Amino acid sequence: MALKDIEKQIYQKEDREQLDKERVHDTPYSVYGKHPEAVPNSFKPSEDPEKPFFQKYKKHIVKYGLVSLAILIVGIIAGGLYTLNQQRFSDKRVTLEITGEDAVSAGEEIQYTLTYRNNNLVSLRNVKLTVNTPNALVDPSLDILGQKVDQVREFELPELAPRSEGQIIIKGRLIGEKGSVQYLNATLSYIPAIVTSSFETETEFATTISDSPLVIDIQSPLESVSGDLVEYNIAVNNRSNTDLEDIELRLEYPDTFAFVSSNLQATGNGNTVFKIPRLRAKGVYEVKVTGNLGGELQSIKILKAQVGEFRQGNFTLYANAQNSTKLSDPYVSIRQVVVNSGNGVVNAGETLQYEITIRNNTQVRIGEGILKVKLDSNLLDISKLETNGADFDAGENTIIWRANRLPQLKSFPPNEEGKVTFSVPVKSIIPIDDFQDVNYRIKTQVFFESQEVPTQLGVNKLIQGNSSEVKLATRLIPKTSIAYTSPVSSIINSGPIPLKLSQTTTFAVSWEIQNLTNDVSGVTLKSTLPANVTWTGQSTTNGIGTLTYNERTKEIVWNIGNIPANTGVLRPLYRAVFQIGITPTRNQLGSEVNLLDAVFYTGKDIFTDKDMSGKIDASSTRQVGDIGRQLNVEE
Repeated sequence: MALKDIEKQIYQKEDREQLDKERVHDTPYSVYGKHPEAVPNSFKPSEDPEKPFFQKYKKHIVKYGLVSLAILIVGIIAGGLYTLNQQRFSDKRVTLEITGEDAVSAGEEIQYTLTYRNNNLVSLRNVKLTVNTPNALVDPSLDILGQKVDQVREFELPELAPRSEGQIIIKGRLIGEKGSVQYLNATLSYIPAIVTSSFETETEFATTISDSPLVIDIQSPLESVSGDLVEYNIAVNNRSNTDLEDIELRLEYPDTFAFVSSNLQATGNGNTVFKIPRLRAKGVYEVKVTGNLGGELQSIKILKAQVGEFRQGNFTLYANAQNSTKLSDPYVSIRQVVVNSGNGVVNAGETLQYEITIRNNTQVRIGEGILKVKLDSNLLDISKLETNGADFDAGENTIIWRANRLPQLKSFPPNEEGKVTFSVPVKSIIPIDDFQDVNYRIKTQVFFESQEVPTQLGVNKLIQGNSSEVKLATRLIPKTSIAYTSPVSSIINSGPIPLKLSQTTTFAVSWEIQNLTNDVSGVTLKSTLPANVTWTGQSTTNGIGTLTYNERTKEIVWNIGNIPANTGVLRPLYRAVFQIGITPTRNQLGSEVNLLDAVFYTGKDIFTDKDMSGKIDASSTRQVGDIGRQLNVEE
């Protein structure tokens, strides 16, 4: 039965109408009420709850875990192998040791023992020992595994078994200066049998040369007078118990010492080297050297000596020594000056004027003296020597003043001075025979001699004064020549001869230059072209310097640079040739024209440090050599 039918039976009509009215109103729970449209159901099914971390990443964790486990296993295996190899091999268990003497005397025999050890459980292959012996070790004898080898630096050694060692012995003599430290360096290289890498072990050993078997003793005067004759006594003592061979004594004299003689034969430049073929054990080698010692008052003059072994072109020092002499006031002072040399430079053909002053510095009278001047040069014109009464010894090239010409030489009171002069010209033509004839010096040396000079040695009656030195300046000889037909170049000239009005005639100008005795730097020749003379552009210098022309200034410059000595004498002449042209104008009719203005030259003498400059004779610029003086202009 329907719900409404049931209601009809229960309720009366009025009650039912009232009930319907009530149903019209919206009630939330009435099935008869009017309701809004149905709202879509917003219910969503609930998501599954989040899974645990391990369950979510289980596969990744398992994967990475296996990889890590594999790496760990490999690491354990590698570590085990490394530990095993470390137990079998370590480079710290390969040692190289050098034993020997910490200190020896020079020349004493020394033995170095090089011991190499392999304390590993594996053998060593490709074993090589490199030894750098001290430079002072001579005649080394190397004992390599029983084999004698001379002067070997690298040793290829056999395979070195586990728990084994080997030795190399190096013998020789250390020769060097006392106090020097000599090092022997060694490097052992090898490859262990279980690896392919190479290893090295290094070490060094130091030996000090504590003493020398040779000792030098120098005896020299504590004081001397400038110009006096001094005697040096040098003794070389062999304190060792063995003979020494091939010994050299080398002397370095003071710069103002003039060697005279020695009791033993000396060699080398300046007699400075004395050879000692054999110096016996406990023996002594003695040398006496005599010479004149000059210099400034109160200056200290030092003689130095070295002794050592000289073999195969090498000098090995054993010992050295030195001694000094002080120069005191001379008994007779001598001073020589060149009055007119200016800065100590003279030109060929000039005359040198000398002045010599002597003074008695003692408190006693000196008599019977002789004053001498030795002329040490072949550049002086002795035929024109003026000595003012002195004698001249042509064989010795010496001027001699005696007591009859200089009163002080007869009786020279204390603290008194005397003065003499002489003059001599330099030759105008300097001899140049070979390439050694360069950088000439004109030297003179003055001496005073008297039996009454109170010298310390009691036998030295000769006093040497100061020497003078004058440098000879070189001479540049430039020359200009002009030709219509050039004999020194391939330049072809043209145009009328004699010169014609408004017609161009060309000529070849030649510049030549000689240089005699010294090298000259920065040499240039300059000139300008006169009116109506033009530069054609044809020129040659034969590769010597550069020749330029300035059109604005009409200046010609030959920049030569350096010119060596003997150029134009023993060496080829320097020459430049260029072409010029002249087109005469009416104002030049009937007159002689000038083709080139004055030529100036400059340079610097390298030997004398003298600036050089000059002008070539102007007449050469108005003459044409092969046509005479036909430079007049015609209609």
